[in-house]
Amino acid sequence: MGWQLDFAVAVGIFLIFFSSLISFLSSYRLSSISSLSSLKQIKISEVFSNLFTGKGVPSDWEEYNRTPVKIGLETELYRIPIIVKETNGNARDAVINISLEFDPTCLKRSWNNTVRVYENETEIPFQLYNQNFCSEQYLRNATLLFNSSFKAYEEKVFWVYFSDDRGILPANYSLPPSQTQNFTVKVLPAEKIYVLSVEKLEALKNLDYEEVKQILGDYEFYLEVSE
Repeated sequence: MGWQLDFAVAVGIFLIFFSSLISFLSSYRLSSISSLSSLKQIKISEVFSNLFTGKGVPSDWEEYNRTPVKIGLETELYRIPIIVKETNGNARDAVINISLEFDPTCLKRSWNNTVRVYENETEIPFQLYNQNFCSEQYLRNATLLFNSSFKAYEEKVFWVYFSDDRGILPANYSLPPSQTQNFTVKVLPAEKIYVLSVEKLEALKNLDYEEVKQILGDYEFYLEVSE
């Protein structure tokens, strides 16, 4: 969850990870903030493969306070394309009302806080009503409301995003209940994308150097000081 979208959460995840990684490496065997650390005889491709090509072993390792067999930072991001067309021949603002199946077979892929709605590359206000859950806050289905402006007979594509990432904070929008009038709405099958998980990144910070070294390999560090 390529992505084809400047998803603000993804940018935040990317920055959080690399800032955490730099801080993690710099804190090991450094005695001066002016010193630079670098890796010696390290195969970057192997580290990248270990971290970014799966969820890890076990796949839900971030939920437990223990060292995983393999660290993986990926999770699945799902997006549902929704095509909406104005049919009344009038330019207007409207609240669109749709019944959506997020996870009908309850595979725990739709944590309630992760739902977002995008028009083009912009997040737009929305509200969920009549929510049914599989367990905890894993969403099964709900009535989705979102608003947008339409020209006469205009057709638009909206994207509804969600994932199982429990590290995502909830959106803060509020829309009153409303009925869709003089619009056609077509919901397409969900698409799956792989992205970094906020929850897994947070769990990674709780592992100490020795734990990470056991999983990724024992690489030596040396210091370079330049004027």
